[in-house]
Amino acid sequence: MKINETKPVADVGRVVPPDPPATTPPRDRVTVDNSRDVDLAMATSKASLAGGRAARLQDLEAQVRAGTYHPDPSRVADEILQDAEIDARLQALIKH
Repeated sequence: MKINETKPVADVGRVVPPDPPATTPPRDRVTVDNSRDVDLAMATSKASLAGGRAARLQDLEAQVRAGTYHPDPSRVADEILQDAEIDARLQALIKH
């Protein structure tokens, strides 16, 4: 490649960025106003699940011992895949 025309470089002035506007940075705030509501909801959920879970486990144990428990293979596979998907998403979040 051959350059035929050349011109002298003129004085290029320095570009100075404008000063940022004088504003105060936002302040971080933390509140625990909703923590009582969340604690109450969790306690209510735990209480409602605790009684029913023990009964379901006893029923399931009785079915297994009697040989009448037949889980749905499709549902078992779906649960395994859902757990694997959640694990994969959590691993991806941890890496980033």
